[in-house]
Amino acid sequence: MVRYDERVAEISEQAASYARDRDAFIESDPEDKGGEPAIRGTRLTASAVDARLAAGDSIDDVARDHAHIPREAIAAAVLYGRAHSRRGRPRRPWAA
Repeated sequence: MVRYDERVAEISEQAASYARDRDAFIESDPEDKGGEPAIRGTRLTASAVDARLAAGDSIDDVARDHAHIPREAIAAAVLYGRAHSRRGRPRRPWAA
């Protein structure tokens, strides 16, 4: 007996959508920003978008500041930044 749960189908579709958007919008070019993953055709990195959201901005704020970038690209950068956090030591909030 196989049980079908609609939540599994929804999560599966979200994951497939993210994978499509990631492949379409996120690139890592060693010649640009040292190979840090960025939105294709821009110098806006996934970690920069994620940092703005962590600082309190919304996706709408980022989209307004970068009107030439599709909203799907910004959403893919957010997910990519969260899924692939930067390597190295964590930031020291006390050292401003």
